[in-house]
Amino acid sequence: MTSTTAGHLLIERLRLIVTVEQDGHAATGERVAEVERILAQARQAHRGTGQRVEAALAALAAIEGYLGGCPQPAASEGQRPAEGRRAGRRGTNPGPNTIGWLVMKALERDRVTSLDDVVASVQRARPGTGANRVRTALTNLVRAGVVENTGRARYRLLDKPGGNRAGS
Repeated sequence: MTSTTAGHLLIERLRLIVTVEQDGHAATGERVAEVERILAQARQAHRGTGQRVEAALAALAAIEGYLGGCPQPAASEGQRPAEGRRAGRRGTNPGPNTIGWLVMKALERDRVTSLDDVVASVQRARPGTGANRVRTALTNLVRAGVVENTGRARYRLLDKPGGNRAGS
């Protein structure tokens, strides 16, 4: 075997190695892109669930606020009391720091209030609160029957949870 032939074989072998490594690098890049896409979706879902939790807590606080000191029904036989970090939360008066509570405070039973006014009121009490969080809390309060949506971005606090209009 001549040195020229051996050199050509070596070059061919190195080209094959480079091609294999390039293919591996491209495949790894594709996997990284897929993982980043999945991570972005998970982060988006996490933000969404956080907003829904905040809205659910706002609705719960609103209803608890209306019920005031009403005793909670006793657990039926076979049911255990709630465990974990939410244990004991039912029946307590909601604090003035929840967005739902601040939204209810901004609304009046006999007056329709615009979304902009509600957002401004919440932001005065809790600077940095985004309009989307206020909108989410309002939506959940409407679904819970605590607040009435009287038109485009206009809301009114209802007399009692469940849909009884003020003054009717």
